[in-house]
Amino acid sequence: MNPRHRYRLSGLLLLATLCGCSWRTYTQAPLDLPQAAEQETARRLDDDNVQAALTASGQDTTGWPNIVWTRDKLTTALLSFHPDQRAVRAKVNAALVRIQSGLKTDPPELTTSVEHHSQTSDGKNSPWAVGAGLQWQLVDGSVKTALAAAANIETQEAKLATGETAWRLYRALGTALLERQIATGRAQLAATGLELAKARDKSVAVRERYGVATAMEVQLTAQRLQDARRESAEADAAKMAALAQLATSLSVPFESVNRIHISEWPLQTIPDTNTVRQLALTNQLDFARQRLQYDAAEAELKLQIAKQFPSLKLGPGLLWSQGDSVWQFSFSLPAALLNRNLAGIESAEANRRAQGAAVLAKQSEIMNEVERLRLNALALKQPLNIARDSLKTAESQVRLTTAQFEAGNVDALSVIDARSLHLQAERAVFDARTAFMRAAWELESAMQAPVFAIDKP
Repeated sequence: MNPRHRYRLSGLLLLATLCGCSWRTYTQAPLDLPQAAEQETARRLDDDNVQAALTASGQDTTGWPNIVWTRDKLTTALLSFHPDQRAVRAKVNAALVRIQSGLKTDPPELTTSVEHHSQTSDGKNSPWAVGAGLQWQLVDGSVKTALAAAANIETQEAKLATGETAWRLYRALGTALLERQIATGRAQLAATGLELAKARDKSVAVRERYGVATAMEVQLTAQRLQDARRESAEADAAKMAALAQLATSLSVPFESVNRIHISEWPLQTIPDTNTVRQLALTNQLDFARQRLQYDAAEAELKLQIAKQFPSLKLGPGLLWSQGDSVWQFSFSLPAALLNRNLAGIESAEANRRAQGAAVLAKQSEIMNEVERLRLNALALKQPLNIARDSLKTAESQVRLTTAQFEAGNVDALSVIDARSLHLQAERAVFDARTAFMRAAWELESAMQAPVFAIDKP
């Protein structure tokens, strides 16, 4: 081979090689599971990192770590260190890298050929033929625009996964907080019931000594005391289980939530129909994903229409054949040039119609569901109001009976009976309040109010 020709061919091959990236080497990254488990058990709400997260989000940390933990503060702590949130953010980052990599221009393809001829024309030249070439694909601008739009929608859909995980964790936290407050209130009522049962037992014991109490009264009083002890023990166990569930939702050890002061769950105000529907349609992540899928179908249709115009492939090359240097230039078009990508366009149009119908169906479902939940919560306000009125009557009866006892007109057992009726009224208010709070929380969950850092990858 002529040295001049060899240099040309070597230069072309070197240029193609330099167009690529530098070589990467594999680096092992083993998981240290024991260390991760140790960090899990050592996690605390009063950690300095949690305080920093609260401060960064504008939360008041005066008196740290002895603060009142509101739902917002617990949410901030939850999203700052929960393993599920860290995991989904890592997955979203990986997806974003993959999406951006897909938008990069493909490098040229290097083609080579080596031939050996059994004969040469004059018997003097080399029987070898060596060739090399590069091939570039020229993509139409409208195709690039459509691909970029599709990648943007895919990016938004990937980021939506962070919000979905954040909302799932937030809802689990809210449910755990509500159930903890309910369990705590039920335990307090049970403790009051046990106190009254003990007082009744003492009063009946006095009556028994004076021969006033009947055997049946003594037996019923003992049974009431036993039932009150069992109820109190069960309520305490339920309270501990609710605290454990709260610790699980926060992904912290039980001791970390057992020693903090948590603010009470406020009674919600039920919005009107238009507000409920607007909030649900604006915030619901399932509906947002449906809309993104429609946007993706729209972008796919634009891409298929843009692909009506074929992409050209250009390929300059150099061939050294038996002493002769040959410059080559080639281009290629799809064989089905006249088809105009009709199959792809029709399929994309049908998919867009299907996705549009799915969005409308989802919107109707959300509007009907939140209105059902709103009406259900509103209906539960009436039993709560009635129970509160009964409690006021019971309070008046306790005051009256206590005054009569102090005047010597009734015995201690009458006061205990009045207090028992008052406790019964308190239980009725508690049950009605519990039902209303659960219904209001279900409505709030359906509306999906925004969560802190919901769309951060």
